[in-house]
Amino acid sequence: MIFNSRDVITIGSATFDAFLKTNLPLIFSESSPTKKAFYLDFGSKLHCDDAFFSVGGNAMNAAVTFSRQGLEVAPMIVLGDDEAADLVLSRIAEEGIDSGLVSFTDKRSTSFSTVILQAGERTLLNYKGAGEFLEIPDFSSALRASWWYVSLPGKSYKYFPKVVEMARKNGIKLAFNPTLYHINEGKQAILKNLKYIDFFVVNTEEAAVLTDTRVSDRDAAFERLNKLSKGIIAITAGSEGSIISDGERIYKVPIFKTKKFVDRTGAGDAFASGFVSGLIHKKEKCVRGKIKPENILHSARLASANAVSVVEGIGASVSALHKNGLKSSRFDNLKITVKEIKKTNKK
Repeated sequence: MIFNSRDVITIGSATFDAFLKTNLPLIFSESSPTKKAFYLDFGSKLHCDDAFFSVGGNAMNAAVTFSRQGLEVAPMIVLGDDEAADLVLSRIAEEGIDSGLVSFTDKRSTSFSTVILQAGERTLLNYKGAGEFLEIPDFSSALRASWWYVSLPGKSYKYFPKVVEMARKNGIKLAFNPTLYHINEGKQAILKNLKYIDFFVVNTEEAAVLTDTRVSDRDAAFERLNKLSKGIIAITAGSEGSIISDGERIYKVPIFKTKKFVDRTGAGDAFASGFVSGLIHKKEKCVRGKIKPENILHSARLASANAVSVVEGIGASVSALHKNGLKSSRFDNLKITVKEIKKTNKK
């Protein structure tokens, strides 16, 4: 039997997340990017204002968006043999997601995160757990899909060249959102294979590390990645929006106004999976020189709407948009600027 029904397979992690709302004292910290750190009395019992539990992980976050956008999706993830795995499976069933590619290990418990929420920011304690045991099998009919959405956790980054090769040989479009760990450990392999990625997305910090540029010089990182790509690339920058290229044009995409910023967990996954959903809706082939700008505009609007919806709720995908969500009047207008890329004649 050949599987042709799946639109997307998401390859990556699934976690069980505990969100804790706190009001802990803060102190100055020179080593912290925010220059702030929590002050915790060692060995004491501390109060939390509220608690919320959900399912996260990049493969699951993306899978929820794809499913809610009316697409057939299966996450390739590894769970432990525990109660947390049962909760992940319950969420998969609840969202109408295909569980056929879920595997299990008794070597580690299901990946788990504690997310401390305070003053609009988040601090994560992350246990990678079973996700570290993700292995990519040889290609079979079970792996057939129109797209693979890839964000390899932990040491599974070593399978990246294999994933690219299998996608190329089997006519599968590839969306790639690498983790910072993957970038640090496998930078050259990413740059070498970028020409085979149909949609590539990173945030500003990740782009800087990947291209050996300064975080403040996003344009330099974007230019280098754009030259290496033969598909669509995007760099996200939080409240500053994103910058996207299809090889012919550069799109500067702002963010939609947030009703209430609650939790930014999963915003990157929401943007990336929202964008890919748009490309699939429009049947975009992602071949430079033939990409339709109206398809990029639609995908960027859906990506931005999905991201802002997610940050308005607690949990990495709880507030992800459903298929008709983009029809809301609040998402009617997004002032995306489009600039043609000047071609230079090489002598």
